[in-house]
Amino acid sequence: MVQEIGTPHNYAGTLDPDQGGLGYNMWQGTSAQDVDALLPQIAFPGISPTMRGLARRLLLSNAEAPAGTADRSLMDLRAERIATMGNLPDMQSFLSVVPPDTQDPTLAAFRREVM
Repeated sequence: MVQEIGTPHNYAGTLDPDQGGLGYNMWQGTSAQDVDALLPQIAFPGISPTMRGLARRLLLSNAEAPAGTADRSLMDLRAERIATMGNLPDMQSFLSVVPPDTQDPTLAAFRREVM
């Protein structure tokens, strides 16, 4: 089941818990600002296969949004990290949950590149 994004603060993803996602409440107690600061620190491609798998699950999990707001769109930030992983099918799946009329220039650019 893929949840479409309803607001800019949604943390939609392509992996539900029964598909290996980390759970709908994975961000409980975490601020959007912390996520904004920490996600760019995930190192690709130099991390171990196990850490890559965990990072993939983190980036693609369908979950409730972290609390508050961040400087960057979390969808944009996640797309950037997924692109860094270099997995085209994951990027295509992720972009499928981004509304086609998004005004975010980074997401629109990723969509153009993937197509």
